[in-house]
Amino acid sequence: MKKTIRFISFAMLSAAVAAFAVSCNHEPEVTGEGNVTFVISPEGGNAVTKATTAVISGSKESQMTDVVVLAFRNNVLAAAPVTGTSSVTMTLPYGTYDIYAVANTGGFTGGGLKTAAQWAAVTSPSSITSIPVPYADYNDGTDFIQIGHKSVDVNAASVSESISTTRLVSRIRFQSIKNSMPEGIGTLTLQRIFLCNVAAGSVTLGEDVSSATTEWYNPFGRPKDNVGNDNATIDGSTYVADNAALTYKAVSNVIATGATAGSSGSPLALFYPYPNNHTNFSAEAWKGQHTPVAQATCICVAGTVSGQGGTKTYYWTFKMPNGLEVNKSYDVNLTITKLGADEPGEMKDGVVSVSVVPAEWGAGSNVTEIL
Repeated sequence: MKKTIRFISFAMLSAAVAAFAVSCNHEPEVTGEGNVTFVISPEGGNAVTKATTAVISGSKESQMTDVVVLAFRNNVLAAAPVTGTSSVTMTLPYGTYDIYAVANTGGFTGGGLKTAAQWAAVTSPSSITSIPVPYADYNDGTDFIQIGHKSVDVNAASVSESISTTRLVSRIRFQSIKNSMPEGIGTLTLQRIFLCNVAAGSVTLGEDVSSATTEWYNPFGRPKDNVGNDNATIDGSTYVADNAALTYKAVSNVIATGATAGSSGSPLALFYPYPNNHTNFSAEAWKGQHTPVAQATCICVAGTVSGQGGTKTYYWTFKMPNGLEVNKSYDVNLTITKLGADEPGEMKDGVVSVSVVPAEWGAGSNVTEIL
């Protein structure tokens, strides 16, 4: 029995000595602060901070008028939000942070999504992703709201981190139209190209905008306030497209038989709708209705054909076949083979051939839009 007691006591003493040795050799926890510089840019490219004069152009796609950066640790706001253009610096204690960058919201001004005091009141990442973003008010063709997120380790006095942002809209580059109608039909003159059934309303920064909206712009080729009026076809003057800066383009190209207007380097139009995951379309769905119907986003080309029988306006309407995804670009090329429909809400079979090529939307495109 005595031997057993001595053995236990020796074991306990050995453990105590080992623990003491470990505590003596333990490295102290590193503490301090780091000045962290965040460089914000659109996914795949560099930010454009100098204002551009065009309403919509490739440089506008990457423009950053302002950016608000927020740092969270353990889902709690760790420091006061900071604002700048494409590069901002904040001081943070050593540790790991979730960094959110929100661009083109008006910064700390009262005219943006939030004032400085309201940004400071953001308490968690979910408070950011629940911020509503109205399509009409903030994606108006001057710049595009963007959001980015990154986990960052601050472990030195000076740290530099890059954060990529993505836009909330999709991009449609309507590149070209070819006239392949038979000889003798007449002269084709393009007048306008516009989007129909555009998902609109308010969505949030963290929401699946493809299915979040309950409001629709340019339903079946009519302004939303005239959806039940068969005669209210969008013409750019009497009946103006909803959010026309992003959904409508006046053109005046004369295309001879066999000729093409526009190209990949000089597209006829650039459109920026909210994403839309609907792929169905029915011309009958809107007739007699006074409220828009959730359907696929479509593109309508309006033009006149002048021949022996006089001049008449036709509409060539086709849908985006697989919907529209957030921050994705779509290159569209159209071939007109026959006369179109009498109004934009009708999708006539066999009159066009359409090529739609989706691609990831990186940097702003270096293209020249035909004006």
